[in-house]
Amino acid sequence: MSRVCGKTHDLYKKAVDDFVKYHKEKHNEELPIMASYTDLSLAPIVDMALFNYLSKLHTQKKKVSASRAQQVIQGMYHFYPHLKDKLPYGAQVSRGWLRSRPSKPRVPVPWEIACTVAVGFAAKGMFDFGAATLIAFEGYLRISELIGITVSDVFFPPPSGPKIKTTKSTPKPKIEKTAIRLAITKTGPDLSFIVQREPLVRLLRILVFGKKMKPNERLFGFSVKVYRANFKDMCYKLGFGHFCFVPHSFRHGAASCASQQGMKVEDIAIAGRWRSIRSLMRYLQSAKALYIKYEKERSHAAIPNFASYEPSYIVDRMIELLHPTYRYL
Repeated sequence: MSRVCGKTHDLYKKAVDDFVKYHKEKHNEELPIMASYTDLSLAPIVDMALFNYLSKLHTQKKKVSASRAQQVIQGMYHFYPHLKDKLPYGAQVSRGWLRSRPSKPRVPVPWEIACTVAVGFAAKGMFDFGAATLIAFEGYLRISELIGITVSDVFFPPPSGPKIKTTKSTPKPKIEKTAIRLAITKTGPDLSFIVQREPLVRLLRILVFGKKMKPNERLFGFSVKVYRANFKDMCYKLGFGHFCFVPHSFRHGAASCASQQGMKVEDIAIAGRWRSIRSLMRYLQSAKALYIKYEKERSHAAIPNFASYEPSYIVDRMIELLHPTYRYL
């Protein structure tokens, strides 16, 4: 059985259970799924039952998302791996369904939008949400990966050189890069990413040491659902809700930004933990066309303009909104 996250596992299970239940109610008999483990000649029976079930879902009056067909197919492969490549008719219906109802691609979040949302959160007193926004972009993070980070997952290297007390008149000491462990990801357990930019490391220090958090605490104390809702609300308040950005758009935006800056595709795949170069290339190719559309519509959106979108400038604006003394942490 392949590894999938808990939410995906639940979606697959429900999709497969609905398929099995439908067949039993319609034909008053059990599907020979388990028997096909020892007798693969029964696989075509399962395949035709799946073909009929998906065809029925596709043609019924109540519209069903094409992703439902994918969930049934992938769920069958997940729970019954011996049937992989043994369900050609069911898979054909699923592919045709996707082609007839293609998903709407979303515009990747540019760095300037991530900065605007982060400062907007800080101005509203939601510093944690603003910091999470910038860290999500920096680490090419999926929303589940972002919310799953604990304090013990953040590694701050020991400072090099003598300790210097920082005041308003003295320069800030150089802060080393910080590594963050991702305990559970879509592509496997115990992966990591590096926070390269010094101002973002400073944000992490404020979160961990400013609040005196315990090692087992979540770095960001809110759920996926709460972040999604507040992110959507902030986008509308800032005047670009019509772009329909979602938290996953940070991941695509970071990859597109890195590509535009000349970073190699292989390096982007490693940084973003993509298992397949092919799937990454699909994101990068569609991002170019979507950015053209974004730039045309951008003039009609009331997007605030900062003096600079450099990380140091943005982080300083956020910290000033939090509390002036935090600037010198």
